[in-house]
Amino acid sequence: MTALTDDTPRGLVPRADLYRALQRLDDALAERDELRESLARLVHAEAAPHIKRLGFSPGQARIIAAMLDGKVASYARLAYASSDGPDTDADNVSKVQICLIRRRAAAMGFTGAFCETVWSMGYALTPAALAWLRARAPEAFTQGAAP
Repeated sequence: MTALTDDTPRGLVPRADLYRALQRLDDALAERDELRESLARLVHAEAAPHIKRLGFSPGQARIIAAMLDGKVASYARLAYASSDGPDTDADNVSKVQICLIRRRAAAMGFTGAFCETVWSMGYALTPAALAWLRARAPEAFTQGAAP
């Protein structure tokens, strides 16, 4: 394999430049993901008090708020939502909280599946749960809780 030099045919980019460009792209994508996650945490923080008012614990309300967009919330996002920050046991805590959320919703009269497990990805609120929450805490949705 030969190194590219100044007499490299026009249009070819030296390999080192390509690696640097790819690294910058990876860094930019990682920064974008961090910014999206920060925005989601801010939005969830606004929605959580309205959900807590329904009778959920603060941690449960934060987890539900993280799922208000109707999409699959990753295990990492729920682990972060269930605690004050990522730590080694937050993943297990979020799984326990999901179990408690299901029980609490059933005790409040919700029938059916409140949230579903999406294997290898995370959890998502069911359409019925979103409708139930929207009817009881519309403020959680009107403040931009579904980014």
